Amino acid sequence: MMRGLRTLEVRMERINRDAERVAEELCSLEHVRDVIYPGGLKEHPDHDISRRVLCHPGGVITFHLSEDIDPQAFMRALGVVAPANTLGGVFSTISQPYTMSHRGG
Repeated sequence: MMRGLRTLEVRMERINRDAERVAEELCSLEHVRDVIYPGGLKEHPDHDISRRVLCHPGGVITFHLSEDIDPQAFMRALGVVAPANTLGGVFSTISQPYTMSHRGG
């Protein structure tokens, strides 16, 4: 744990920078309906609040696909980002709560 703490700051800087870039790119895609990343997207209605209460926006981005995109086909077509039930780890992951462990009743 102590060894990991030594590089935590630089890793978090990279995570935040990369997440902001991914969120901005998602916003520009035709088949992405909306992107929820308050601290990193100036257009988000909660951006100012987020910047006041958070040191950094973090690495978790939420987005909704347009109705014409099959979410299962989208998940299968991903190359670098792997579907996973957990957000922890060193790899970029994606989760679709409706079909994964988050699904209620």
